[in-house]
Amino acid sequence: MRIAGLSVVGTLIATLLYYFFEFGWYSVFQTAWQAGEGVSPEDYTNQPAGWMALGFIAPLLQVIAIGLILKWSGWPSLSEAFGKIFCLSVLIGVAVGIYAIAYLPQHSLALFLIDTAHYIIGWSVTAIVLTYLRPKYVAPITKRGSNENDKIEDIYE
Repeated sequence: MRIAGLSVVGTLIATLLYYFFEFGWYSVFQTAWQAGEGVSPEDYTNQPAGWMALGFIAPLLQVIAIGLILKWSGWPSLSEAFGKIFCLSVLIGVAVGIYAIAYLPQHSLALFLIDTAHYIIGWSVTAIVLTYLRPKYVAPITKRGSNENDKIEDIYE
């Protein structure tokens, strides 16, 4: 079973791993992150729990995006996938992290490092999981004597 040409099982496993990684990451750096964002634990006391459900959507969309990038790259080997997504995560992670330094009044270097490292580690692990669990390629089957110009689609299981 596939979603956008990606393995549903691989996508769900990568999303769950990424989601729990984020939970652990921001739990470890909670105090520094909250200071960088300019919020306190009290700011979270009266928040409805429903908003936290959106926290699962963000990693799911990121995992699908990373999977599509790898799929569109022809499903590179494990090391190539890691290298491509690692470079992409450094570039995009730094670019996104710069917003915190540039626009938040705190101009927090700690917040920048926490968020940027989160993307680099999370996306790199996601690339490894998705590549390992990618759909397996099955070569097209041709009939004997069939015309070379017949269009037969490649199939992924």
